[in-house]
Amino acid sequence: MKICFPARKANGKDYSTLDDMMALVGREPHGTWLAGTNGMWHGGIHISRESAPASFLTPENVDSAVPLPFMAGGEVVAYRLNSEYLTDSWLGQTLQYSSTFVLVKSVCTPDPDKPDNSLEFYALYLGLTPPSAFPALQCYQVTARGNGLRTRHYSGQEKTGEPAPVPTGELATGQKVAVLRENRFGLDGHIPTFGLARRLNKHDEMTGKAFWVSVDPLYMTPVGKHTVHLPAWMQQAMKEGTYDAVVKPASRMTVAAGDAVGFLGEDIVPGGLNKTETDPYMHIEVLSTDDRLPDFLRNAAGVTGGEKYLHIRPESSLYTRSGDTFTRTSGKVRKDIHKILPQAKCPSFTDSAGKRWFDIGQGAWLSGDDVKADISQYDLKNRGFSAFEQPATASMEKSLHENWVKSAFNHLSEWVRPERGIREKQVSNYYQALIRKMDLNHDGVVEHKIRTPG
Repeated sequence: MKICFPARKANGKDYSTLDDMMALVGREPHGTWLAGTNGMWHGGIHISRESAPASFLTPENVDSAVPLPFMAGGEVVAYRLNSEYLTDSWLGQTLQYSSTFVLVKSVCTPDPDKPDNSLEFYALYLGLTPPSAFPALQCYQVTARGNGLRTRHYSGQEKTGEPAPVPTGELATGQKVAVLRENRFGLDGHIPTFGLARRLNKHDEMTGKAFWVSVDPLYMTPVGKHTVHLPAWMQQAMKEGTYDAVVKPASRMTVAAGDAVGFLGEDIVPGGLNKTETDPYMHIEVLSTDDRLPDFLRNAAGVTGGEKYLHIRPESSLYTRSGDTFTRTSGKVRKDIHKILPQAKCPSFTDSAGKRWFDIGQGAWLSGDDVKADISQYDLKNRGFSAFEQPATASMEKSLHENWVKSAFNHLSEWVRPERGIREKQVSNYYQALIRKMDLNHDGVVEHKIRTPG
């Protein structure tokens, strides 16, 4: 299935690799899976301006704001739209937050010929900018006389009164645009008004790059205000007209991977020196109630399609290559020894003795004896995914202090290999401390109740 990362770069481009994305997620100031920096249970991650620098929408950045994307396509099964930001008070100051969310159900079927080997899962996007906070802009439609109206280059450096920017294209009759702001430029001895505009698609979503265009009434007619950047799913939800309540869509509502989710909600939270601070972020969780999950993770159906991966074994030695000869160096794999790499990025070579070697870059080679190669894209267990099983409970709060949580923390503390360095030791100790906090009498049973965030 087509998937994408939950954030984009400031220029609107996708992050190219998982490492690029995770390096930024690792620097998020709060909201880290599996436990947050406050020591409380946290079943998701937060995306803030750290990893989505242009996804906080303001009236000043409507021409450059980058919507957050859906990670996978599917059907919207529930949502909530706040009519306004929710507020509270703190030391006489107003706090602000959003509970606007959308929940999407998706199905992954790796092999169409094996439909029983599918996984049903849900993605939750919580804390989005509510519709009332989206800027409203004047919209125009090209008139019959305006057919062929020229669009002009936008650099961001244009000044009032200077010659009109150079033409770059044309607009046809009926095309609608949203005008972000206006300016006046010199053209044919006059100084007419131009609008910095972006095209609107059939869903009234802004598309393409911004450009300058004349808003002369001969060529353009106003067609009302448009709330810019509203995602298609949110427009459909607004037509149903229910706010501040959880809603199951009355009609089918679908999204595709990469479609706009919305923007980071503008939380105003307590800060230092008894002051408030702005903290825009979105909370994301991926959930599944599908009892096929363990089989899906271990690829019980034996799906072989997709990319191949290799898993570097602990303490692997590095080699240099000269023709058909490989020489061991004193170097070892120093980073994450559980590193799993796309095999396409590690070209292999088979020497005259039939032994396989892998090039991991910068002149370093690994022996085929030190890696597990040809791991299927859907052999998720060998790619590092694990399932922690616990009998179902009617109380989610109760599940937070049952033994599967201890198993998960224990797994994480061992996975980071504390002997590898100071940072890894700190992370391992953090999870071990959480285990001790939950198991007060050290009998192997978790008694301590983890306080959940509100």
